[in-house]
Amino acid sequence: MIVSVVIPSFRAKQTIIDVITTIPESINAIYIVDDACPDGTGQHVLDTNTDRRVIVIKNDINQGVGGATLAGLR
Repeated sequence: MIVSVVIPSFRAKQTIIDVITTIPESINAIYIVDDACPDGTGQHVLDTNTDRRVIVIKNDINQGVGGATLAGLR
């Protein structure tokens, strides 16, 4: 079974790496959705993350938590 996690993010630059490190190894993929974040959370993850399971998706327009979640599911 393949298990993935979708994490919508907005203004989470200071905490996102800590969140990623708490995700257990049993999770196969971690989708971080930068929801047009003004502090560049998605780019921060791309620049500093070392977890190979992480995939960053960037929304051009803020869609809110529901829209960001749907973007991750797609």
